[in-house]
Amino acid sequence: MDNYSRKITNREISLDENKIWYKTASELWDQGLPIGNGRIAAMVLNQYSEDVLTLNHEGLWVGSNVSREIYSSADNALEKVRGMLSDGEYEKATLYATDNLGRNAGDTNKISRTDSYQPVGNLHIKLNDLTLSKRELSLENGIVTVKRESDRCECTGRIFAHCIDEKIYGIWKGAISGEIFIERAFAENASESVNVSDGCICYSVKFKDKTAFEVSVKIHTDGAITKKSNKINIENGKYLIIVVDVQLLNNKYIEKNAPFTLESYDKDNIADKAESTMIQHAEHFSSYMKRLSLKIDCDKVDLPTDERLAAFKNGSADENMFALYLNYARYLMISSSICAKLPINLQGKWNNDLQPAWNSDYHFDINLQMAYWIAENGNLSEMTSSLFDYIDSFNDSARKAAKRIYGCNGILLPLSSDARGIASMDSYGWDIWIGAAPWIAQHFYKHYEYTGDTKFLKERAYPYFDAVVEFYEDYLVCDKDGVYQITPSISPENSFLENKDIHISLCISSAMDVQLAYDCFTYAIKAAEILKIDSDKTERRKQIRENLPDFKIGSDGRLLEWNKEFKEKEPGHRHLSHLYGVFPSNLFTPERNTEQFSAAQKSLDFRLKHLGGHTGWSRAWCACLYARFGRASEFYKHIRYLIDNFSTSSLLDLHPPRIFQIDGNLGGAEAILQALLQCNDGKIYLLPALPENWQDGEINGIKTVGGHTISFKWTKGKVRELNIEYGFEDEVIFKFNDGFELKTKKTDRSVPIYFE
Repeated sequence: MDNYSRKITNREISLDENKIWYKTASELWDQGLPIGNGRIAAMVLNQYSEDVLTLNHEGLWVGSNVSREIYSSADNALEKVRGMLSDGEYEKATLYATDNLGRNAGDTNKISRTDSYQPVGNLHIKLNDLTLSKRELSLENGIVTVKRESDRCECTGRIFAHCIDEKIYGIWKGAISGEIFIERAFAENASESVNVSDGCICYSVKFKDKTAFEVSVKIHTDGAITKKSNKINIENGKYLIIVVDVQLLNNKYIEKNAPFTLESYDKDNIADKAESTMIQHAEHFSSYMKRLSLKIDCDKVDLPTDERLAAFKNGSADENMFALYLNYARYLMISSSICAKLPINLQGKWNNDLQPAWNSDYHFDINLQMAYWIAENGNLSEMTSSLFDYIDSFNDSARKAAKRIYGCNGILLPLSSDARGIASMDSYGWDIWIGAAPWIAQHFYKHYEYTGDTKFLKERAYPYFDAVVEFYEDYLVCDKDGVYQITPSISPENSFLENKDIHISLCISSAMDVQLAYDCFTYAIKAAEILKIDSDKTERRKQIRENLPDFKIGSDGRLLEWNKEFKEKEPGHRHLSHLYGVFPSNLFTPERNTEQFSAAQKSLDFRLKHLGGHTGWSRAWCACLYARFGRASEFYKHIRYLIDNFSTSSLLDLHPPRIFQIDGNLGGAEAILQALLQCNDGKIYLLPALPENWQDGEINGIKTVGGHTISFKWTKGKVRELNIEYGFEDEVIFKFNDGFELKTKKTDRSVPIYFE
């Protein structure tokens, strides 16, 4: 047994919910095993006689639109649109705004200028005379293990993206003969070169727009090495170690070549050093994964994950599949974020296409936000740092956009963007929406709510709230009744107009825009009061907030999505924008705005009756909403449907027809947490939407508002043991699913607390 195997023997990685494993090869890219450290990533395809690492670097975007400009709106365009809306000319206003505000103002090119996230290339490690017997990804430590054998010999490989030194390692031991090479799909806008030496493959690509990158593959083995064209051949080795790094050149992410960790070691001890490096990675990575755990009592299922998933889809009572799904999502978040400078994009950090769907970019109207829903309550608060850094990078261009397009102070963020942090409106047909910045504000406020970090609140969150509200103060229109209207306004990405040539429906004060404005004013007000600053601003902002439009309910009892009862163009639309107030906000709860809370349930039921929720991320949102509604059976139905119908065999979330999108994974995980614990109205609700199938279980390490860490066990649907690690607030009020309330303080109650 090698040192690494001795180190991890009898640890929790053997549990079903902490690994995914297979006896079959990866036939498709989305059946691979993802590894990453946030900066670089790889989808590991373990084929029968070959390991293929499809490589990515978070900063590798094609770079053809680096210097794109923010257009100014046409003269008086905003006032003209407002006049049309006031007169009820919604279609005319939509067409005019689309051509004279935002992206298309003064430009007839309607093609998005958002860059595409790019793959680095495929690194092949071919192993002669061996056949795959098992491949496994440990979610706890982020290591792929692959075993191969023949009649005469065997080989075990371990592959991981080091979460400290930020390189990718592969360590194979056994009978090793084969070849190593790297390749990339042909692209007309790129030129490539390969330089092979005895111990290294250096692969370089340069795009016509001057973006460039370089891949270094360092190779260590005790076998015989020979060069053959652009490949390295290895014969009769007992070990093979590769170390992979990707460096970006000629753009804002220029990096210094960090030293390769193993360079100073000779052949006699390099294998041991490689194992020590792997253990270092595993311990650091697992320190995040082990913070939270979920166990649902059920029979153990000892099947490869693809077979286990197939049985689950056929109705097996494998309730710990949900624990596995939760852990997998947390694993994806850590692997996308732990060393990242950029946030999670539509595919996390994994992409194999030169032209990925939606450019694999950042969408601010649900997808980016959903990717971070589990960060705070999932006990991974540190993983938000790249999100906040990215939002801060927009600051100058966001102010320019607000001023040039709408003549307002403050900031305006686009509906979609790429790595460069340019607030240009490039979602043609959808770019009139002003809600991106206030929705992101929720993440700044949640970070404070869950950590109590007043330095963050003062230096980063409050300045952001202030800038967003500053925009509102200029943009809002006070009508004759003293109501501050949001005009123009949309409900992304839904429509009530029948015109097939346009995609949006402008209105006055859509439900979502009003909810977002109310929340963002609240964040600014609360933050200023906590920090004891800007009292004059705060009083003015309270007055505006209290005179925002009402949260309207239609004649059929549904929450009104627009300012009037328009007929939806798509009654089963995938977006649930007007239900933001239920989740991810808690503006509507059973104790606050209760009529709207009830109306929102009717809206969701209606949407699903008309076949809504037909993408992975949309179904995940449905599950979150039903958890918030406390409707356990509907929550269970939709979280199970998400896994059944929108998962690859490696549990990656799918957008039809078969497009990997990480938001469904992360949003689905949040739904599971919401079913078990919610923070609303100053209380912590335990088991608010517990399904009948989850009557016995335990969760450990879930975070709450106030900075508390909660662990509890339940049997027969009732909490029996509760443990509290108090945070920055002194008092906690729990509300149990039988209606019982319990108030505890740091000073007056021991833990754990037991219940009969």
